[in-house]
Amino acid sequence: MISLAKIIQHKNKLFIAGMSGMQVLVSFATSVLILNQLGLGAELDVFYIAMAIFGFLYASINWSLSSILVPYLVDHKDQGKEGALFVTIASIVTPITALVLMASPLFAQVFFVNYLNIVPTNTMITILCILILAFWVDGIFLPLTAIIQAKGRFIFFYAVTLSANVIGLVFTLFTIDIWGVYAAAINQLIIKLVFLLAFGAACLPIVIKTMRFDIEQIKHVIHNTKYILAGSILFRGDEITDRFIASFLPGGFVSLTGFVQRVYMGLVTVLNSAVGVPSLTIFSNYVKDKNYPAIQRTLKKYIAALLVIDAILFTAMFFAGEWLLRLIMPADIPAEINHMLHPTILCLFALVLLKPIRQVLYALLMALKKGTQSTAYDTVTFIINTGIKIAMTLHWGMYGLLAAIIITMLISDSAKLYLVIKELRKAIQSA
Repeated sequence: MISLAKIIQHKNKLFIAGMSGMQVLVSFATSVLILNQLGLGAELDVFYIAMAIFGFLYASINWSLSSILVPYLVDHKDQGKEGALFVTIASIVTPITALVLMASPLFAQVFFVNYLNIVPTNTMITILCILILAFWVDGIFLPLTAIIQAKGRFIFFYAVTLSANVIGLVFTLFTIDIWGVYAAAINQLIIKLVFLLAFGAACLPIVIKTMRFDIEQIKHVIHNTKYILAGSILFRGDEITDRFIASFLPGGFVSLTGFVQRVYMGLVTVLNSAVGVPSLTIFSNYVKDKNYPAIQRTLKKYIAALLVIDAILFTAMFFAGEWLLRLIMPADIPAEINHMLHPTILCLFALVLLKPIRQVLYALLMALKKGTQSTAYDTVTFIINTGIKIAMTLHWGMYGLLAAIIITMLISDSAKLYLVIKELRKAIQSA
């Protein structure tokens, strides 16, 4: 007989999946709105390159920090570490943000080199600064997110995520005609501010009660993330590398690949919400109990489920992807990239296939406290992958870059899987 607890748990998962699906639709609508208003061209190219820089900062700094926060709170449950953790992360993220803001004119000169005579420099710097502020806000609420996840409040987490994206869509709808590309950038900042307000309200009592400057905690966080942070500056630069290389190809190709990537990343978000995000808490608890057989079963179950879902999604995109893309795109697609729609849709599906699997593998490594080893592997694969992308793009142009993205993601995931198998075997032997 099925217990009431299992029924509730099943309903919660369905509810979370439903909210994640709605979030994808909202994010998709926002991306289509921006695409149709700005069109495939220099301004949208600049926005997507700036978004790649934002994504690099988020993934290398904020994600590296967040990856140790849930295991830390699980290990120090009921010890009053929450408020101190808020102070610790704010003390790390704020000076980094200040430095990046001061360097934004230099970043604009480097990353937007192919658009300096097309888009005003002030426009590029302003877009970049708005997104850097969004990165800072995201960093400030990282400890709040960890508190909510450590308590298993996933329904609340995804309800806020959906609400934030809806508010961002409404803002963009009413301002994109007036502010153009600036509205697209501010949309990201508004989404992060909604997170901060909602999570802040939920966690305010415990944060205020336990808030203090804890030098030992700061040392712990820096010690456990210093190698991850150092390596992340390299291996988290995949998206920037892709966009920068694409900026040397025909105009509008950055916008095309950027838009398709954002759509696919919406699907990745759904898959991560159902598997990736909860897996960190689940693996952390299993590791704490040294329940390695359960870890192996859970890992196999997650990967098998992701592969089945991806097979269904890829079949749909193979037959209907180009038709859907042409339906929602502006009519004036540049002739140089008109023939690239179908190849782009098929090749970039590697994001949907491989990123969620990598997320699960990464979560397990963080639960095993093997972040340093993970960083070492990813740093090596990043260097190899960058060489492959440059070489294949120089030889085969747009087709070469798309093929290189598939090859390099396979290399990264294979390296991560090898490391997981290796570290799990060592953990089982020492148990």
